[in-house]
Order: sequence, then structure tokens, then C-alpha cells
Amino acid sequence: VGTDGSIRNSGSIISDGLLAISHAGGQDGVLTVTNQTSGVIMGGSGISSDGTVNLFNLGTIQATVSAGGFAVNGNVVNVTNSGSIVGAIGILSLNTATTTNSGTITGTGGTAIKLTNAADTLTLLPGSKI
Repeated sequence: VGTDGSIRNSGSIISDGLLAISHAGGQDGVLTVTNQTSGVIMGGSGISSDGTVNLFNLGTIQATVSAGGFAVNGNVVNVTNSGSIVGAIGILSLNTATTTNSGTITGTGGTAIKLTNAADTLTLLPGSKI
């Protein structure tokens, strides 16, 4: 059984180290992050989980490592974004990914969203920039 976690951010979560948010809840664990319009999550890489990441982003998530830094990473990744997600790899899922975007997702290393051969879903809404 995995361990679940939840973060609701309207301020700044900034790491000088590798990860701004790290969740080791196991493959069955779920990390839910709600990043409000004024929220900033920034680190060498942004958000990582060995389980499922459910991300609702209205603010900014940024990975500052130029080689291999990811903004969002998980075994399963579900993203609803109307803010800004920036990283060498913007969104990286090791298994399935569901992304609904009306904001900006930037891959400074050339990959904005890395999909797998699983049943990934990408929905681009008005205002979407990749």
C-alpha cells in the first residue's frame, strides 16, 4: 500500500538542491499538488514521485538544471495546466500520462512532454503553448 501526500501552494517552494518536491510513496502512492496562480515551485528539478502525480497548476513550475532537469516526473502523471511548466523535459511519465493544457509547457532541452507507448492522453485547449 502506498503513502499519499498533498500540497497546496500559493507561495514559493524553492530548492537549491536537486528537487523542489520529492515524494517517495511507492508505486501505489499518490502525490496531489495544487499550485495556485501566485505559486512558484522551482529547483534543479521540480516535482518527482515514484507513484502517481496529480498536478493542478495555475502558477509556475520550473526546473533549473539544463541537462535532464524535469519539471514534473512520476510513474503515472496527471496534469491540468493553465500556468507555466518549464524544464529540460517539461513533463516526464514513466507509465501513463494524462495532460490537459491551456497554459505553457516548455522543454528547454527539446522535450516539452515525453509520452510513452502506454495509453497517454494529451488535450490541448485554447491558449495552449508547447
